[in-house]
Amino acid sequence: MEEYAFGSRGPGVQLMQLGLLRAGYQPGRLDGRFGRGTENALRQFQQAEDLPATGRTDAATWQALMPCLIGTR
Repeated sequence: MEEYAFGSRGPGVQLMQLGLLRAGYQPGRLDGRFGRGTENALRQFQQAEDLPATGRTDAATWQALMPCLIGTR
């Protein structure tokens, strides 16, 4: 999966936003735009998962988000 950060746009960002929403976080609108709301929700998710709270979607973050996206969490 690609790495996204503040200012990124596209379907991958929207997928990440959906994962955050399903995990119980509020990324804002599911519009595929990586804004401050998405960044804050991602940092909160990363902290809760004991990941570095970088605000970027690295491989470890995607791995933690996958169960939320496929419905096994």
